[in-house]
Amino acid sequence: MSKHRTCFGISFGNTSLCIAVQKDGKTDVVANDSGERTTPAVVNFSQNEICVGALSKNRLLRQPRATIPGVKRFLGSTDASLWDLSAHIPCEAHEGSLRFTVTYEKDDDELCERKVTTEELITYQLKKLHDIAQNQRNDDSYPCVISVPTSFSEELRKVVKTCAENAGFDVLRVINEPSAAALVYLNRKEPTIESPHILVYRLGGESSDVTILKYNGGIQQIICSERMISTGGQQWTVECAKYAAEEFKRKTKVSWDELSQRSKGKVLAAAEEAKHVLSTMESCVCSAESIHEGLDMNVQLTRARFEKSAQNHLLRAKQNILDVLGTAQITRDQVNMVVLSGGGCRMVSIQNMIASEFPSAEICKRIAPDEAVAVGSAIEADILYSRQVACDEKHLKRAIKLPTLSKNIDIQLRDGSAETILAKGTATPCKFEGPILLGDDEASVKILLLQEGLPLAKVVMADLNDNSDLTLSVEVLEDCTLRCQCVDKTTNRIESIIVE
Repeated sequence: MSKHRTCFGISFGNTSLCIAVQKDGKTDVVANDSGERTTPAVVNFSQNEICVGALSKNRLLRQPRATIPGVKRFLGSTDASLWDLSAHIPCEAHEGSLRFTVTYEKDDDELCERKVTTEELITYQLKKLHDIAQNQRNDDSYPCVISVPTSFSEELRKVVKTCAENAGFDVLRVINEPSAAALVYLNRKEPTIESPHILVYRLGGESSDVTILKYNGGIQQIICSERMISTGGQQWTVECAKYAAEEFKRKTKVSWDELSQRSKGKVLAAAEEAKHVLSTMESCVCSAESIHEGLDMNVQLTRARFEKSAQNHLLRAKQNILDVLGTAQITRDQVNMVVLSGGGCRMVSIQNMIASEFPSAEICKRIAPDEAVAVGSAIEADILYSRQVACDEKHLKRAIKLPTLSKNIDIQLRDGSAETILAKGTATPCKFEGPILLGDDEASVKILLLQEGLPLAKVVMADLNDNSDLTLSVEVLEDCTLRCQCVDKTTNRIESIIVE
């Protein structure tokens, strides 16, 4: 297969970045220059370079005024009060965005200030991924699919697309993170699978998502999706750090409050590393050098003790899942697949909780959870790029105008109320199909589709009889065209309308 079928999938989170490549019929994550498969979403500024990744994360403690951790959660916001590191780096609203002021030293020890916006920081992060991609494709074009939360508006998706293009990528489509994660496993399913409910659980660094998808005829439909900013992997890290600090205090009489900000950062970094180790090992040593007056911290930590310290967060994660199931009005037994994504889902306690709550479902964790979204995005990129090879440029541009539905598509019921059949955020192309039931002595039917309460399309079929077997089909195509069709299977009559 030629280099022209080399495509990329991008997952950029608030705490980490990941890029996968689809090449020669295989999909895999591309390691960065440090050999790591994920890259910290941290940007450091100096006189000679702008650095993204592990080195920047290490500089966060030593150069807090020149280093900015993930800012994805601030995209589209102008609320500077949300910035929790304002003591080190000032933040202000500026032209519809947030602008940060970093300070670093020049070679002559003179302090230099630089102002940078949220969009610029995200572009630097994506440029780092582009540098990684260059090891896989030495070309002027780097086709990719990039994933975003379902809550991102069309405007934010355009901003992300622009940032990626400024970083050097050719963005084929912007898709939803849970859809990308599910695609990893649905791509291998037999076509006989019918209408399964798929739960995608993402536990990231600072937030989590629960999404219910329905899969039918190769089309994913988002039934319900909720983001919880109060539940993230960082909370497990903090609990681990608290336990380590208590053990350090028991041995040295030095409390957490007596530690400097830099020492607290060291303990949190050590706790994060211990959390990762305990995902594969039963015990580890949580250690950090020179915590207080030359004293080192070395705390023996077991997985059981770690899980006990964070039990309340695990229960909250479980309740979040149950709440979304209630909102979607489905039971646990109706969930056929559970897909895990996000680095937090590497924790054994999370995997055991999911397996316990969904004993009859397939638990999908073959792909590392923090890599699943990138891999699914790369699969989608290959699908889209293969179509581009066969289509002219004009057709392609039309095909990527509407990566997801920006509004619900509803159908008006007999009592005048409306019911959503294709939800906002559903990836296109998408399709709804269902039966139409006739009332007693009813000889005609009117189908009225709505968007935000306004008429979108109307189909009327008259002269029906008692034996009429009606089916409604509503489909949104890749070129943004909507096709509504009513079929009488007994007579093969069709009434349809196309809205462009």
